[in-house]
Amino acid sequence: MTSNIKPNPLRLDIVFLKEFPAEDLILGLREIRPGSRKFTPTTLHTESKHNRYAKNRRTSMNSIEFC
Repeated sequence: MTSNIKPNPLRLDIVFLKEFPAEDLILGLREIRPGSRKFTPTTLHTESKHNRYAKNRRTSMNSIEFC
């Protein structure tokens, strides 16, 4: 979750980061309703290697379910 990303103007709840040699690909998800645990894609863009997401805490995903 993105509670440690400040500022968070898009109010993203989950951020996926894919690193490439020249830039990073960012996919941001926002929870549909607080507590629903269902998310909608909010942003998909590239940023430079030195972006606000690159140095944040990372976690591994065990599973993901698409409805």
